[in-house]
Amino acid sequence: MLSKEYISGYCDADGGFHRNHITITGTDIEHMKRIKKSLNDYGMKTTWFIQKYDNEKHADCGRISIAGFENLLIFATEIGFKLERKQNRLISYLITQTLEGKRFNLKEHNEIVDLRNKGLSYRKIDEHFNYRIPFITIAQRFNRNVGFGKWPLEQETIKKIERITAMT
Repeated sequence: MLSKEYISGYCDADGGFHRNHITITGTDIEHMKRIKKSLNDYGMKTTWFIQKYDNEKHADCGRISIAGFENLLIFATEIGFKLERKQNRLISYLITQTLEGKRFNLKEHNEIVDLRNKGLSYRKIDEHFNYRIPFITIAQRFNRNVGFGKWPLEQETIKKIERITAMT
């Protein structure tokens, strides 16, 4: 398995974060396979393909893609980019997806947890926030069976977000 430091440096040179995924490229196909295997061993799910060129100007190129919130979060916290501009772009994306995408911030999340621990129903919590956070949004965060949206914001994820926030 390749070291986290090596993968980080390789990604600084031949990788980048674009919109909602990390792409890593290289012309040494066997080496790209080792990088992919190492990323998988570190807990990330990756996709991979070989881009073939029909001309002599370009060599065939292996491309690894890391997508999905959890995979990007593992990359940011466990490996990361050493180049500050790349790491900051990734961190900004993760924070935006986590906090804004959930329609409430970390402070509100902790308040919701406290209210649930006190026995309040999701509807009562909705009333507590003056219907600013929809009932279904609150329920989704704590019950995977509710459906209609994204996964719940769990304690482990909150800790990772705090680690990411501390890195900025």
